[in-house]
Amino acid sequence: MKLWKRDTENWTVREVEGEPWPGYDSEGHKCYENTHFANETDAWKSLESEARAGLSLATRSLIQARADVTKREKECADAAIAVATVIQTMPDNEPR
Repeated sequence: MKLWKRDTENWTVREVEGEPWPGYDSEGHKCYENTHFANETDAWKSLESEARAGLSLATRSLIQARADVTKREKECADAAIAVATVIQTMPDNEPR
């Protein structure tokens, strides 16, 4: 039977022969409901959805990483100010 397989390694859709779950396709891969489709349009829609979800996750991860870096930079700056304050206010006023 003709199926349409979404390929998330090469980000394309291609026609394969196979049988629905729990069958295998002509490339030796299991035919899952979310990877093999009866028509090409559904396969492309699923592939687009997968790509958009990946972009969303990567974007959120990048935003979180940038926020973490900003937080760590502030912590370092605050720690440097603390060290400078301690050194300046030490009774013997001698750096250690």
